[in-house]
Amino acid sequence: MTFQRFATVLLFLAIATAACLMPAQSDTFWQLSAGRDMVASGRVMLHDAFTYSVRGGYWPNHEWLSEVLFYGLWRAGGMPALAAFAASMVVLAWTLVWRVMTGPALWRCALVLLVVIPCAKLWSIRPQVISFALLAALVVLMCRGRWRFVPLLFVVWANLHGGAMLGMVALTGALAARVATTRTRTSLGASAALWVLSAAAVCLTPLGTTIWTEVPHMLARLRSYGVAEWRPVDLADPANIPFLVVAPALVTLALARWRQLDGPQAVLVGAALALLAPALESDRNVSSFLLAAVPALSGLARDLPARFARDEPAGGTRRHTVLAATISAGCFALIAWTWIRPPARLNWTPVPAAVAAAVEGCSGNLYNQYDNGGYLTWFVPGRPVFIDSRQDPFPSDLVLAHRSAELTGEYRQLFERFQVRCAALPPVSRTAVALRREGWQVLAEDREWVVLSQPKS
Repeated sequence: MTFQRFATVLLFLAIATAACLMPAQSDTFWQLSAGRDMVASGRVMLHDAFTYSVRGGYWPNHEWLSEVLFYGLWRAGGMPALAAFAASMVVLAWTLVWRVMTGPALWRCALVLLVVIPCAKLWSIRPQVISFALLAALVVLMCRGRWRFVPLLFVVWANLHGGAMLGMVALTGALAARVATTRTRTSLGASAALWVLSAAAVCLTPLGTTIWTEVPHMLARLRSYGVAEWRPVDLADPANIPFLVVAPALVTLALARWRQLDGPQAVLVGAALALLAPALESDRNVSSFLLAAVPALSGLARDLPARFARDEPAGGTRRHTVLAATISAGCFALIAWTWIRPPARLNWTPVPAAVAAAVEGCSGNLYNQYDNGGYLTWFVPGRPVFIDSRQDPFPSDLVLAHRSAELTGEYRQLFERFQVRCAALPPVSRTAVALRREGWQVLAEDREWVVLSQPKS
């Protein structure tokens, strides 16, 4: 094994190991719950069935197919199967990107290492990892000129995750670059037709044409609520240094070398530049921008790769093979051990049995936080929750009233409005502290949860 290949193996081992240890989130569990209910009913779930606060309300479920897929994986192999699938999406994404990068392996390794950590900070067992892989697939199709497959990709993508809208942004930038470099009527007509077909393909979901309004409305609400991953990029955060390096470098080199780009290079650059604006708008989109920017930058900075070329030392190839095999075995053992004895950070069992039993046995309407409702829908099935992190079914005034109660501890008006008699909250919640102070009975408690019941009058 050459040193260049050895470095590549180490890079992908690191990516695969980190991806296999990504945590579950609250979203993971309401997605499992939705998948379970859709498999049982045989129908796409488009109305709320998890809460009492908005029960029966319209839910624009733009990731229904992922939910069914997640539940099928869970039934087949539990959380390890889900984790393995999510990790495979991350590895697939970087493998596809690697295939369209240019230059020696060490050069490509350096670029991927530069951006992989900020990309990894949002890895979790959620449909967004599927979007990550599908964006990489789109980049490859466009770079290779396989345009006829693009609308088919969007049909699948739009049913798996609303990130298909970000894919349309990348496609728009790529097609604009294609037209700008060819400057022919044929190219303009073909590009316009492809864009229209792809836009129509996105509508082939249970949401129909409303997907074009529902997803932007969802994003606007998330930003208004101050959800961390949807805030604008914090330019003072050290974790965003790779973004601050890549974005200016991409723009500068694109302006300097635009006239020298061939068709595939122009398409890569156009897609990456189009994703820059969404990345600046929301921290969540930085990883998508970096995924597209890396192959574009690898071609633009063509003067640097020669410095990464390396002669192979005599007799070193066998050592590299043995060392790669040893490290691979160690990574496999680490992953297997972690999945057999999952630590708390994986978040596979966030609701202990005692807490679930207390929630199930507590009478009256249940109050919970936005961030933990998804857990309860899965671990206490059949018990309606107050709110969860789907956010789509909930009117803004309800979410804001909930946030106000959690920030201030002034819960009475909200509890009276919804006739709340029970609460499942983190012990540090200001609402939980206020309920304790006012004599609510503790039914169960640990480091993450406290279940409280209104005292009988």
